[in-house]
Amino acid sequence: MAYELQKKFIIDTQDKSVGVSLPFTKGNNGFFAVTYTTKEQIKSDLKNLILTNRGERVMQPEFGCNLRQAIFEQIDEGGVYEFIQNEIETSIQRWLPFVIVNNIVVDSDANSKDNNRISVKLDYTLSFAGNNSRDSLNITV
Repeated sequence: MAYELQKKFIIDTQDKSVGVSLPFTKGNNGFFAVTYTTKEQIKSDLKNLILTNRGERVMQPEFGCNLRQAIFEQIDEGGVYEFIQNEIETSIQRWLPFVIVNNIVVDSDANSKDNNRISVKLDYTLSFAGNNSRDSLNITV
């Protein structure tokens, strides 16, 4: 479990779970797979935020990104890529303010364009309780 020690450091212990890992899979204990570190859980939370469309989450209609709006748009270097970057940055600032976005790379190769897929690489820094930790996340939309 992640807990705060003297309001300075986040301590992760491997004997307590922090949260549920996404996407849902069966865990070793017979229920859902869980995360054991704050860093793992935040990566799972980011994936959940990015892949959830606004209006999908019960009681939180503003949660998520509207990336499904880009599904059938013309994939070009400008409009769709910029839209995806803006949606992700805006959602992260609102829902996960302790995640600082360093860089978002939106890209698709010729084969991905034919299949209407776009790759998103998110480089970010976790900034909470005096700790700064860099990580990255790759998602295909």
